[in-house]
Amino acid sequence: MTAPDPVNQLDAILRPKSVAVIGASTSPEKLGYQILKNIIDSGFQGPVYPVNPKADTILDLPCYAGVKAIDPPPDLAVIIIPARFVPQALEECGEHGVKGAVIISGGFSEAGPEGEALQQQVVEVAQRYGVRVVGPNCQGVNNPHHPLCASWPLLTYRGKIAVISQSGTVGAAMMDWLTEEKLGCASFVSMGNRADVDETDLIAYFNRDPDTGVIAAYIEGIKRPEAFLRVVEELHKPLVVLKSGRTPKGKVAAESHTKALAGADAIYDALFARHNICRAYTIEEFYDFAKAFAYLKPPAGNRILFITTSGGAGILATDQAELEGLDVATLSPELAETLTP
Repeated sequence: MTAPDPVNQLDAILRPKSVAVIGASTSPEKLGYQILKNIIDSGFQGPVYPVNPKADTILDLPCYAGVKAIDPPPDLAVIIIPARFVPQALEECGEHGVKGAVIISGGFSEAGPEGEALQQQVVEVAQRYGVRVVGPNCQGVNNPHHPLCASWPLLTYRGKIAVISQSGTVGAAMMDWLTEEKLGCASFVSMGNRADVDETDLIAYFNRDPDTGVIAAYIEGIKRPEAFLRVVEELHKPLVVLKSGRTPKGKVAAESHTKALAGADAIYDALFARHNICRAYTIEEFYDFAKAFAYLKPPAGNRILFITTSGGAGILATDQAELEGLDVATLSPELAETLTP
């Protein structure tokens, strides 16, 4: 029997036909309620199953005592329960035939040795049953084209940019800006601790995704460098990367955030340059570069002309353009004479 393609398996997470929310809550202030509501409000077309043994209904949906009570099994389980209960919940998902899981819960490798042990249990269970897992310690997933928002904030505009982020806050900022400008996104995936699904898996997935025009990835480190290299060599879509942990103290901060191994920044610079990956150095650049690749036509060449009312601004712009490898054009004498008042 042919082994399933691990990239195509991500359809269970980003294009599921049914979703269970394990840890659905009756309290509007809790994530278990908010994410369930966002799944419904995003217009998800399949059945949604709240799992809460202490409730009869939530948001007019009947509750289930456990995932095994759902027949047939859902494609995707969104897990929002205390970390110590997650391995058993995932085991039940695997036994029942659930194909994908998004673990929102924190308290894993980012929280110390006990959390690290719990995360290792999650990995072992996922591998035993072939369940693809996003997270733990993440902000969920959103695919407006499907549509499915198992995350927050709720974004329903469909766009061309697939946002991959190790940081939920960085990803949420991108989603907020895309919403404000009514550009939408192709998908959003908050990777969290990357116990299973990582940036390499997602870049490969969105490289094949017909709704994605540009891939924008915030990363603190590359989990599987050799696999990453193989994937970027096959890229046929623009990839914009915001890589944090550039300084010695920033590297330490990155490694404490999601246990990412940040690595030497010069290596990343060389890697990105070699494979034509567009590197952003600020979150503003990250957004602008992704938006430019998605919605602007590529120029025919690298020549540029500045029109300005400020001599100083023109000089600064010329300096920056030269540093970026652009050819600053000069006006022909005839055109300059025509434009002179």
